[in-house]
Amino acid sequence: KYSLHIALTEMVCKEFDIHNLKQVADIEQSLALGVDADGREVRNLKAALVPLLQSHALSTLDKQRLLMIYIISHSGLSESERRSLMDFANISEADRLAVANLTHLGVRIDATEKRKRSRRDLDQAALRQKQRMVDVPYELSRYVPPLKSIVEDHITNKLSRESFPYVQPPPETAVVTEDAQSMRTHKWTWQQ
Repeated sequence: KYSLHIALTEMVCKEFDIHNLKQVADIEQSLALGVDADGREVRNLKAALVPLLQSHALSTLDKQRLLMIYIISHSGLSESERRSLMDFANISEADRLAVANLTHLGVRIDATEKRKRSRRDLDQAALRQKQRMVDVPYELSRYVPPLKSIVEDHITNKLSRESFPYVQPPPETAVVTEDAQSMRTHKWTWQQ
């Protein structure tokens, strides 16, 4: 069994290296968060993105995902910049259309529609994300969805009633313990 695990691990590591997944994951995390692994604001990710888009090791789906994340994180790009990035990625017209269809999901892809976020809003968003990243164990999985803090606040009964009102009368017996534990780390007696 041990040799099988070693062989599988080696195969996974080989695929990880062949497809540049460390670089891809790092850029995805930096785009999604706006900060790097050290918590510093990222600048000019396009310089790191273009070589990955030109790489033959990445699949078309990976390239599409990177393009979509880049467009979303920048709140849209000019038509010429989008076309240039798609040319670097060498993706088909159908794949280009899939990226353009982000508009149907409410994503702003055109820079002319770009709304300006104030510096204060950006700073607050970065601060909230840094607070969520405090207990992240892995560098390549830094993104913590906002839903996590909402659910944790709900469990501990700290959720704002104004922001999240009940749609029906609240339950009468909403007893919450402060020492809630993860089901993954707790050793249950039936495991023995």
